[in-house]
Amino acid sequence: MVLNALYGLGKTYIEREKFDTIDLLLDDLNKVTTVIVVEFEKNGNNLGYLGVKEKEFSPSDKQLYLYKKGSSRGTDLTPSTKITEPKKTFDMKFFKYFKDNKDEDKLVKEIHDEIEANDKSILNDIENTFSNIQSKKNSPLLTISIKENNETKYLNDYEFFKKEMIEKATQKYYTKKTNPTKKGEGECFLCGENKEVMGLVPNAIGFTFSTVDKQGNLPDLKYENQWKLVPICLDCALELEAGNKFIENYLSFSEFGLRYYAIPNFLFKKDDVINSLFEDYLNHEDGKSYYNVIAKDEDEILEEAENLDNLIEFKFLFYEKSNSAFNILSYIESVIPSWIGSLYKTQKAINQNPLFKEDLVKVIFSKKEDFAGDFKEIVNEGRKYNHVNNSNWVFGFLRDFYPSSESNKYYIDLISSIFSGKKVNFDFILSSAMNKIRTNFRQDKEYSVKILTLEFLMLFKFLKKIGLLKDLGEKMENETFVESFEDENQFSKYLDELDSPAKKASFLLGILTRKLIAVQYKELGTTPFTNKLWGLSLDEKKIKKLYPMVINKLNEYKIAYSELAQDISINLLETHDNWNLSRDETSFYFVLGYTLNRLYKRPKKEEYVEEQ
Repeated sequence: MVLNALYGLGKTYIEREKFDTIDLLLDDLNKVTTVIVVEFEKNGNNLGYLGVKEKEFSPSDKQLYLYKKGSSRGTDLTPSTKITEPKKTFDMKFFKYFKDNKDEDKLVKEIHDEIEANDKSILNDIENTFSNIQSKKNSPLLTISIKENNETKYLNDYEFFKKEMIEKATQKYYTKKTNPTKKGEGECFLCGENKEVMGLVPNAIGFTFSTVDKQGNLPDLKYENQWKLVPICLDCALELEAGNKFIENYLSFSEFGLRYYAIPNFLFKKDDVINSLFEDYLNHEDGKSYYNVIAKDEDEILEEAENLDNLIEFKFLFYEKSNSAFNILSYIESVIPSWIGSLYKTQKAINQNPLFKEDLVKVIFSKKEDFAGDFKEIVNEGRKYNHVNNSNWVFGFLRDFYPSSESNKYYIDLISSIFSGKKVNFDFILSSAMNKIRTNFRQDKEYSVKILTLEFLMLFKFLKKIGLLKDLGEKMENETFVESFEDENQFSKYLDELDSPAKKASFLLGILTRKLIAVQYKELGTTPFTNKLWGLSLDEKKIKKLYPMVINKLNEYKIAYSELAQDISINLLETHDNWNLSRDETSFYFVLGYTLNRLYKRPKKEEYVEEQ
């Protein structure tokens, strides 16, 4: 379960970093670079205002300021607050805190009275300091300091502010808005000890597994009984906070419109393994990838992964946040490190296929000599965001066939299957790919057709190599392999998918058809024959009908591709009555040939017209 993994992770994080309660409850100040300090001086029973100074923020000083965000309509949980507009922040957050709490503590009353007596002067000093700060991109933090006996003290030096912050920050574990407080004595769900437990801890840290504001169908499934349903003690609640902070900072990923956590679960507490992994997490600054949950250096992934399988597993949680709601879209348990390493290794291996490397990509996409890069560079040319790289292209290409606005559920299901090592339905993915390819073809976007076709080819090769295609192996074994390519073309070297006469016939006819269209464009300046391709919705009957149409049209232009035509004839004859390809498969192999036609090397004796 997610909570158990978070609990274990948080416990380890606290032990390693030696966090105390305050560390765990304070909000991060990652974007704060400047602190504006309202200074006071205390001599005996007298407290006086000294002035306002600007101070550079240092992460090591975070606890001094006790910053904890409160309600957007009220004050924060301590006087420390982020400045947006100086006067508004001063009135509604800073001074109001002292006004609301002046009867709770003597020092707070003294500070309130001094601010009230000097409010215009203090506000003016804050505004002047604020205006002198060069960068207002990040809101400065406003806080106080008090000089006592030649020592400067901050909020963390006073028990009242610490106690108030802890008490208010932990109220969310057992109460919600105006509902009555709900906690009681019982056995903690996580540590198993009998102590005071609370029922809203998961909701409070962002994992809303239940809707506590609404009456359930079962009589006891209601707000006041939440502490009985998910009983968690304060210590464990803080450890969950630590685990949640850790994954938010180091194990939270966002790629191609999908947000997810990769949560490690230590099967055995082996200190050297835990220390090594935490070092990788804490020290890794750039190139954040889910592979970093295993090793900082990608080249070490496989070696390290295989040694970790019996010590650690990962839970992947895909989610979306909407206002205060946290919706879990998919949850995958027990993903072992070596499987994550295999995902990386397989993507890297597919990248090495010459079809997707620079030399052939230049030919396929008619790139000039100064072009540098592989197929991924072609894909990234048209992307402002969500660039693909060596370790994420599978997920980027899948997203192209399942846009988030239209079919997010299918995308998440496929990604979940890949992470968990479950077989996926080849026909389902192919159908989505061909729908996208046909749409672009009908809109005369041939460049996009090429990109989408090669994207699917890479996905196909990946899923096949890693063993995630349902029933594909058995289907391939039953098909007859026929050698019919000229050695100089080497298509069989790049495309082991062409393992049946039907696939070869469709593929080769795609090449020949694109050659015809190049001839037609040269002669007429237009390509009317594309209208005879049934919008790339092809089957056996249409392939066999199309073949003589292409040959006849080439004859009209007095152009011959004799050996290519002969190869198509041989493969069509070899199919007999055993076509064994669906409409989408037939269409894909045809458009694959159509896309790769520039790689076909004609025998010198044949006339040839270069593609335009």
